[in-house]
Amino acid sequence: VLYDLGHLPFDEPFAHLFNQGMVCMKVPETGKIEKMSKSKGNVVNPDDIVIELGSDALRMYMMFMGPPELDTEWQTDSI
Repeated sequence: VLYDLGHLPFDEPFAHLFNQGMVCMKVPETGKIEKMSKSKGNVVNPDDIVIELGSDALRMYMMFMGPPELDTEWQTDSI
């Protein structure tokens, strides 16, 4: 829309699109790996991890889970 109105000199609002991978979790009952989703109820509450291990440990784990462009599996015991 901004390009069509003449507000931007280029066709897209970004030079390169970067898609992040999804964080997945193994379902204990089936052993399948599914994406984490609030609607599925398979998310990890970060507040619990911060209380137990601290926010710095959680941040470092999240930053070094793997390449940001690939899907990765959440493993609480790896923190």
